[in-house]
Amino acid sequence: MSITSALPQFLELPPSRWRFLAWVRLHPWTLLAIVILLFHAVPFLLKHHSEWDEVYLRAAGRLLNGGDVYRFEDGYSYPPFMAWLAIPFTVLPTTVSRMVWFGINLICLIGIWRMAWRMTGGGTLEGIHATSIKEHLVCFIGVACSARYALNGIAHHQTDLVIGALLLGGCWLMLRNRNLSAASCFGLAAAMKCTALLWIPYLLWRRKWIAASWLLVVAVGVNLLPNLVRAPDRGGLWLGEWLTRYIRPLAAADHYPGHWGSWIIYNQSISGAANRWLTTGWSWRGSDFQVLLRPQAISPQAVKMIVYGGEAVLLAAVTVMLVRRRALMKGQKTPEPPQAEVLEYSLVLLLMILLSPMSSKPHFSTLVLPAFALARLAVYQDDRILRCLMGLAMVLATLSLPIWGGRLEFIALWCGSETWNALALLLGCSYSLRRSIHPRPYFAQTKDQVWRIRGLSGPGGLASRGGPLAPPGSDLETETLELVCQVEPKDSGPM
Repeated sequence: MSITSALPQFLELPPSRWRFLAWVRLHPWTLLAIVILLFHAVPFLLKHHSEWDEVYLRAAGRLLNGGDVYRFEDGYSYPPFMAWLAIPFTVLPTTVSRMVWFGINLICLIGIWRMAWRMTGGGTLEGIHATSIKEHLVCFIGVACSARYALNGIAHHQTDLVIGALLLGGCWLMLRNRNLSAASCFGLAAAMKCTALLWIPYLLWRRKWIAASWLLVVAVGVNLLPNLVRAPDRGGLWLGEWLTRYIRPLAAADHYPGHWGSWIIYNQSISGAANRWLTTGWSWRGSDFQVLLRPQAISPQAVKMIVYGGEAVLLAAVTVMLVRRRALMKGQKTPEPPQAEVLEYSLVLLLMILLSPMSSKPHFSTLVLPAFALARLAVYQDDRILRCLMGLAMVLATLSLPIWGGRLEFIALWCGSETWNALALLLGCSYSLRRSIHPRPYFAQTKDQVWRIRGLSGPGGLASRGGPLAPPGSDLETETLELVCQVEPKDSGPM
């Protein structure tokens, strides 16, 4: 007797309803994503003041039809390539333009999360082949540390998800030894946000000379394209206009680090945080949060010495750690675990955010890669330090949400909650890489996870990096199995 026939008539459900409930049970993450994105879709289309319309499309219109792309009132402070990319949207009706832009953001968001999940060894989360509850826990921790930043980019009609997709795509390609394609992605990202140029010294350190050069060529080359549409009224290059108006003033004697055309609490880079802590205070005037300049604030030169000195120390510490670790691994003749390479990419992404002159909340959408990588290690490894760091990152990621009330949100932003979140993940990545120096890799998990990270199909027929399946016994299979032999699980299940 079937369950349906045994139920009272008023409890019977049609077969379509049962199928829907079964689908929901097998696809909880997809359902959650659909609900969240639908919740953001309506405000995205109906928002009265859109940064996409009022900043990017306005700059594109001026580039196309005449006028100053970098007019101060419009607030466009990005390299000219982004205005050139937005030109096709200027001929579309507003509603259609927003629908297309929302679709592009949605594709980039899905791409960012899927690439980050696969690069960190994530297994199947949904369907009849779903993996253990630990995989769901890894996903939850990673999403809790990073998802709100990507959704903030959608809410404000920003371009950061496109930049994030390019950066994660570059990491994905470089992990598969497609260095020139990776450099192209990094170059396009640097053409939109110049802090992606930080990948150049990393590629040089990895002895990828051609890729590093190509990155610079792409970043500069595509920013010359706007001049094919129209040159500035005063002549020269639009790229030169941007450098003159926004980069050169950073070196002015009276310039405070962290000032970049936005309210100072929204700048969550090290520069923005130091600016707030050293030169401002905060107070409430009724329900309005106010950032007040201190009567006797220290000089811009002193702030620059503190900010740039601190950034130099941070960069030097990470560099020394990476160089020393690579030298020790080479001396031990230990194969490089693929998870270690992902953590190196994570360090570059985190330094991009922290060392940038301006990092608002949408810029932190790339935190999903270090969040997933460290969440996996925290769940599968018995390491209290790493688990405490991930717990701290989860708390910090929620402090500036409006769920706690507007007062805590603004205070958390002034204190630099997002900055501390990135620093916690940076510390976690550095700590995990240091632990990987030991002869028995700290990244030991399952063989399947190693194959997934490298984009391989498994021991029965390994898929080459971007190529066809390699037969058993081939050089590629031998190389990968030697790597897997270094990965020893504690028991028969995942560690």
